[in-house]
This record gives sequence, C-alpha cells and structure tokens, in this order.
Amino acid sequence: MAILEHIPDLEKCVAKIDDLLRPDGVAYLQGCPLWAGSHGHHVWVLKEEGDYDSELTPEIENRTNGPLFSFVEKDKNPIPHWAHLVLTPDSLTEFLTKENVSESHARRIINFVYNVDGTMIGCCSNFKSASEIIKTFQTKFIVDAERIPSAHPNEYFTAARKKYSYWDLQTHGLMLWLKPKSYMLERVREPDPKVSVIVPFYKVEDYLGECIESIIRQDYKNIEIILVDDASPDGSRGIAQRFAAKDSRIRVLTHEKNEGLGPARNTGVHHATGFYVFFLDSDDLLHSSQAIGKLVSAAQSHSNCPVVVGGCVRLMANGKIQPVDHIDDRGGLNKSGGVVHGVEAFLAGVRLPNAYYLPPRAWGALIERTFYENLMLDFPSGEHEDLVHTPFLYFLADNVLYVKDIVVTYRYRDCSISNARWTPEMVRRYGDLWRNFKSIALRRGLENYLGDCAFKFIYHLIWRMRNNSFDDDSRTEVLNLVGNMFQDVENVTYKHEFYRSMNSVRKFVGGTFRRDKYYEWLTKSLPEDLVLDYYRNHSVLGRLSFGQWLRWF
Repeated sequence: MAILEHIPDLEKCVAKIDDLLRPDGVAYLQGCPLWAGSHGHHVWVLKEEGDYDSELTPEIENRTNGPLFSFVEKDKNPIPHWAHLVLTPDSLTEFLTKENVSESHARRIINFVYNVDGTMIGCCSNFKSASEIIKTFQTKFIVDAERIPSAHPNEYFTAARKKYSYWDLQTHGLMLWLKPKSYMLERVREPDPKVSVIVPFYKVEDYLGECIESIIRQDYKNIEIILVDDASPDGSRGIAQRFAAKDSRIRVLTHEKNEGLGPARNTGVHHATGFYVFFLDSDDLLHSSQAIGKLVSAAQSHSNCPVVVGGCVRLMANGKIQPVDHIDDRGGLNKSGGVVHGVEAFLAGVRLPNAYYLPPRAWGALIERTFYENLMLDFPSGEHEDLVHTPFLYFLADNVLYVKDIVVTYRYRDCSISNARWTPEMVRRYGDLWRNFKSIALRRGLENYLGDCAFKFIYHLIWRMRNNSFDDDSRTEVLNLVGNMFQDVENVTYKHEFYRSMNSVRKFVGGTFRRDKYYEWLTKSLPEDLVLDYYRNHSVLGRLSFGQWLRWF
C-alpha cells in the first residue's frame, strides 16, 4: 500500500489490515510526503485545456498541460517549506497574492491544502504526522519504520516546532513494515518446551567449568547448551569440549576471530533449536537447580509474555553475596513481580525513572525464540551491548514478565569487560552504540524519548569512566561525543535525570564555563530553553540574581 498520507481513517485501515493479514504475515506500507514534512501540503493543481484563467482542477488524470502548481517541482511550488503548518488559510492566501499568484488561483490552492470545503480529501494529506501514523499502527502491529528525510530547516520549521516534534518535521515520508501482535497470542504451547541456553566464552578458563556445571545440574532437563568460542586464546575451549564429550546436549561453536560478546550471542541464536533461548555469561552461574524450571513455569502461565526476566544476586571476590534487584526494584509497582507493557517496559529497560522495574541486562531472561528471530534485533558489537538491545526487546515484546525468583548469580570481577579501563577506542565504540540506539528508536516510533535517553547514556558513560579509570586521551573523545549527543536532544521529560547528567558532565570537564568547551556546547548544541532551565534550577547559576546571571556572561 503506497498511500499512507491519503488514508482518511487510519484506525479503520489498521483494523482491516489486522483482519486480512495472516498471523505470520508482513504488511508493507509507504507514504510521501506526510503532512508535517517540508511540503506535506500536496499542492498539485492542473490547468484545464483552453484559457489560462479557466477553472483549476485537482484531478491528477488531467495532465494535458502539466501541473500549474506542484509540490514536487521546486519552481512550481508556491508554498515555502513547512509554511502550511504555520500559516492560516487567510495568511497563506495573503502570502500567495504577494508572490504574484492570482486571487482565484490562491483560493483554489488554499482549498487544496486545507480541504476547506471538504471535497479535497482524496488529493490532499490526511493531516497526520509520522509519529501519529506510527502510533496508530502500533496498536495492532509491531512496526518497523524507515524515514525519508525532509529539506533543510528554515524559519517556518522553527515556528512549527511549537506544535510538531523535530523528528516529525524532519520526516518527509515513511516506509512501514507491520507484523501482527496477535500472533503472540495464537502460538501453540509445548508441554515441555526445549530451552536453548547460550553461553559465549572468551578468556574465562577459571570460571567456565563452574558455569557449565550449573546448567547441567538443572532439574529441568529439556535443554540444549550452546557454547560459543569467541576465539578464546586460553584453555576455555578445551574445558568446553570436555563437557561436550560427556553430555550430548552440549554443542561447541567456534568463531575464527574474536568478534565480541554480542556477535557471539547472535551466533548462538542462529544455531538454537529450542522454543526458548536464554543467555548466560560464561563467568556467571545459574543460581540454583530450579532456575530454568521456574522461568519456564512462569512463561507457560503467562502465554501473552514472550519475555520473562528473572532476578539475580552479585557474587563478590570475597565470596559474599549481595542483592541486586531486591534493592533496585524498590518503589516499583511490580516490585513483587508482574507484567510491564510497551513503552513502560522500554523506559524501564533504559533505567529511566518510571513506575515499573525491569532488570536492564542482556542475560537472565527466557525469550521465545521464534518471536525473537522475527524481530531481527541482533546484539551489536562492542562493550555495553545490552544498552542497545534490552530496551527494544522489552518494547517489542509488549508484555514482559518480571519474576522475583533469583535465577542468576552474577560474578563481580575487576578484570571483566564492564570494569575495564576506558580507552579512546572504547569511547568511540560507545558513540557507535548511541548512534545505533538512535536509529532503532526512530524506526520504532520512540523519538520523543531520545533526549531523555541521550542524557541517560551520557550519565552512564561518565559514571563508568570515573569508576573504571580512563586514559587522558579519552577525555577529549568524551567531550566530542557528548557535544554530538547534545545535538540529538530536542526536549526532556525526566528533569531529574537531565540535571544529574549535566552535573556529571560539569564535574568530568572541570574548570569554569569560560575556560572549557562545555560552555559552547551548552549554548550552541542544546535547545535554549533546556540551557536556561538548567541554569535557573540546578546549577550554581540558579542561585544568582537575574542581574548577576547576566553579568556572568
């Protein structure tokens, strides 16, 4: 379907596609230009045969003399980009007449753009922005959207920001792929479903054996154990092969070169045959022999939840056990366990302070394999890969069950990836993670949360670096990355997270505003209203009088 912008009743269209599409089917739709894009007004006025001043008609079939006014031809488009969103019919008429468009032509253009008399709905836009279209289809479908960018911003773009988001104004057209959500409710449940436990390993010869033993000891026996050797240079592979020789449920897969934890997990999924997949890191343990069985039981009793997340505890180097989720979930509405839905699940996965709690990690969750493979949501390469994976997994699952049962013992190690000293290369890879996150968020209609997520990423980066230590050259890389991420911020909802992240950046940079590039980023990269809000409410400047504040600059 290629007429997204012309569908007058999107809700009715959604219901019809949902009725016609097979449970395992995919629908493709596209539309361009959209109403909130640079020239979503769709002006296309043709001159009839004969006198130049004859009546204008919107009938596209009448192409005898070509279009007199056309949104697709720059020299025939009488309306500046985004002006149709800012001007009223009267003010646009006045503008057109000043541009030497005849009064009769101007009236017909206005009728075409705004459907003044109600007769033009078949030709002009349905007045829906990209986000409105995506959210309407998300009521019934898992939506993957690719956006066609608009023109370069002008003064009308700036004025239109009062009503439309930056991303809606920057979306000229959309391509949508739809998969029914209903198929998740129609899956056949196996009475004893197989679970594929996927364990990537690299340089963990001191821990891998204990990890594998914790899986073998499970009371739930219908499992396969997929060990992925990510080109480990130590004795880890030999350990894996010895276990595989004794247990037919174990397979060892091999990477020719080291690709990282994320790609190793992807390899495991591609070879999995279970109804469920379960990721476990090679230096961690299943907490008890009932761990997998408890998750399967919970999943079977919540058939509408394709993702079930269990709890964990932390094993310290001195052998002591520390609680994790039992501390982090305090105050959550589902702190005793429960289902979290859609956007709330996404926000919980990003660790933004909403009403619910979900553990934001890649391992420790039971995931329906077919559902997961259909998402095509592979882990990225690089450190902290869960930041770009888990929130979107939760969002696309729509229903995520959190159970309080402890299923994983997470081993804290000073030499683990999470605790490694930061280098400039690691910072650059973190920047790649953010760009990947932003791309997926835009495809999934989550652009309104990008500002909050950007500050969450920034805070996480600086917190990690201050805890783990970093090379001196890494500081410059961080400043460049933070400056670029500021440019992706249009607004924020969670002001506390915004203030906290800004304070962490100030401490990381050091010095005063006048001596550091940070001042330039604040005034040029961030929206002015956010800068003023921070100065007035949560910085040292907020304690100054207005006159003192002006003299500061």
